[in-house]
Amino acid sequence: MCNNCPMNDVTAAYIDAYCNIYRDMENNMTGINLTDSISQNFINQMIPHHQAGIAMCENILKYSDCHAVRCLAGIMVTEQKQSIADMHKIYDSCACFLNTDADNEYYQTCFNEISQNMFCCMRSARTVDSVNADFLYEMIAHHAGAVRTAMNVMRYPIAPALRSICCDIIRTQNRQIEKMRSILSGMGL
Repeated sequence: MCNNCPMNDVTAAYIDAYCNIYRDMENNMTGINLTDSISQNFINQMIPHHQAGIAMCENILKYSDCHAVRCLAGIMVTEQKQSIADMHKIYDSCACFLNTDADNEYYQTCFNEISQNMFCCMRSARTVDSVNADFLYEMIAHHAGAVRTAMNVMRYPIAPALRSICCDIIRTQNRQIEKMRSILSGMGL
C-alpha cells in the first residue's frame, strides 16, 4: 500500500478501498474471543479472512477490464462463499473438539506469527499503478496466509469436517496462487 507512489485516479480509488478492506480484516481476525476449541477458533479467524478475500475480489471487479483477472476473481468469490457456508454448517459441532491449554496456546502463538506475517505482506504489497497487478500481489499474500493458517490448524486434534475444509483451502488457494503468478508473468511482472 505504497500511497507515496504516483497513481492514476482509478488506482488511487482501488487502493483506498483495499486499505479499508485490509483494516477490517485485520481487526476482525485478531479481535475474536478465543474458546477452548481450536476448530472454533480457526473458523472465527478464517471467516473474516475469507470475507476480506471476497471484498477484495468485488473491489477489483469494479475496476478491472482484464478478462483473466475478472474470471479468477469470480471463481474466488464463489469458492470463498462456499467455504464460509461449509464452516458455518460445522461450527456448532466443533465445540465438541476441545483442546488442551498447551495446544490452544501453541496454536494461537503460531496463528499470531502467520497472521502478522500476512498482514505485513499485505500492507507492503507491491503497488505498480495497475489495479490488476496490485490486486494479484495483494491476493497472493492473502492466499499464502490462508494456506499457512490451514496447515497450522491441521497439526492439532480438530473436527474431521474441518480437516476436509482445510484441505480444500490449501488445494484451491495454492492453485490460485500459481494462476495469479502466471497472470503476473504474462503482464511482464
